Amino acid sequence: MIYEFLKDFHRRAEIIAIVDFITTRVARKTKLREFGFEASETINLVMLVLCFIMEKSLVEEACTKNDVANFIRRLDVEFLKKNIPDEEYLGIVDYIIKDCLQNSGIPHYFSTYNFEANREEKINVKLIDDKRISVGNDNVYTYYMTPQGYKFMFNTLEIEDALKVSIEQFKLNLSIKKRNFNAARNNADSLFNISKTQIQRINYFIKRVKEDIGSAGIEEYERIYNSTFSSIDEQKEGYDNLYELIGRVENSIIESNNNGIQKEALTKEIEDISYIKNRLKFIINEQSNLLLKQQQLQKIYNEAVDNILYIGFENRINFEDVIMKKLEENPDLSYPLIKVLRPLFMPDTNKFFNIKMALGEQRIAMAETYSEGSNILMNERYFNRFESERDIRIRDINNKYIDIFEIICKQALENSEKEILLSTLVNQLRQEYVKFVPDLKILTNVLLQLCNIKEVDFRTIKGQRNKTVFNPSEAFDIKYCVLELLNRDKSYNSIDCLKILLSRNKKVFIAEKPLEEDSDGLFSTEKVVGLNCPDILFKIEVNQH
Repeated sequence: MIYEFLKDFHRRAEIIAIVDFITTRVARKTKLREFGFEASETINLVMLVLCFIMEKSLVEEACTKNDVANFIRRLDVEFLKKNIPDEEYLGIVDYIIKDCLQNSGIPHYFSTYNFEANREEKINVKLIDDKRISVGNDNVYTYYMTPQGYKFMFNTLEIEDALKVSIEQFKLNLSIKKRNFNAARNNADSLFNISKTQIQRINYFIKRVKEDIGSAGIEEYERIYNSTFSSIDEQKEGYDNLYELIGRVENSIIESNNNGIQKEALTKEIEDISYIKNRLKFIINEQSNLLLKQQQLQKIYNEAVDNILYIGFENRINFEDVIMKKLEENPDLSYPLIKVLRPLFMPDTNKFFNIKMALGEQRIAMAETYSEGSNILMNERYFNRFESERDIRIRDINNKYIDIFEIICKQALENSEKEILLSTLVNQLRQEYVKFVPDLKILTNVLLQLCNIKEVDFRTIKGQRNKTVFNPSEAFDIKYCVLELLNRDKSYNSIDCLKILLSRNKKVFIAEKPLEEDSDGLFSTEKVVGLNCPDILFKIEVNQH
């Protein structure tokens, strides 16, 4: 290497990658500006949420969206003073966690250079992870720190773990000798948190190795293994010495009980000493557990490597000899391949392809390990059981889109002239008004999209049904709505085309909720929230079959 000081440049760049992610990607998000947060305040809020998640992770407590929302609410009331309505906190948390910290589920990479290996490296930024847990009768997501998240958060205090252990042990030693037990309690808490972090880093790596050995390379294994276990003996000796020291100080204080020390002060010192001893006892026990993890990690990693090598080498075939040459000798052997390829051309199959299973760790199948959902193909019942919150939200929004679209088509179809004005439709609706106006934003989205489209060709969309897969999203998708409408009621198959004509001169007011009549048959004069828009003519062409 030409420049020795660039040897670990890519390791420095990992911190820069995270800072870049937070300061560029997160700071550009405009959602929080609606609540009065400037760019720097947004970054501060994200860091505060990270601190809260880390605190919960260190003590292995669940950290749900409700927990984070309550935390932000307390911050707002006591410090931030943004006067955010109570019902908005969950939305803010959802935005910070999903859109900001989890980048809407899109992997975020930062490019840097490894000068020692002489190659470009991409650093994946992933500060938090989530898993589903049971809380009472409900299943909710809990969020926790990844090892990368821990490393970043500790580095914001500018001290690496190994150095921090030595410094905290020294500070604890000094505080005990000076009988400053208040400071000693804080030092013991810091050592406790570092010890928990070491255990969680190993547990997280073991989890990744079990799930997919391909995501945990030998370099990462050696780095985690060496950085965690190389200084354990030295650390353990330091903890043992501290435990002996606090024991000696405790005996000294008890012996001096008759030398004029105030009873209240003595009681407080004994309480602090007992707290510090319990912390040290726990840490020493955790250190022993960590040494057991050393053997467990070695065993699990070696077994995972052996399994993948067995699958990759012991069971491999020579494709050219076993398949290609035989096909060349007898082309008729290729016809059974149709049976293999046929599922690829069957869009109407009632199964769903389990991508997670297909891309997961490949291991030898055993009958006793079978469970529902472990197949590459899953039935719809299983698929619906594990919908994420986002899937449920998308489904609900699309059901509302379809309801609105169905009401338009139904009202126009029932009219003798096969057309209806938006103003007429709004005035005629009674029980179905709430379905037509579930939310002003959703209705506005539908009307804007229809006006932009101007014509919905039912025939073409029906013709594409078996050729294209339509995946619903939060946006209004007219093709998806048409197909779902046809699935709801076969009578809509008579529609060939829906035309949308906009009136520039006439206006229509759509109230957020149905207007209520008083006893005299007059509508309430209270101020009503609603939507003002041009009148729209919906005209349907039907086939004559």
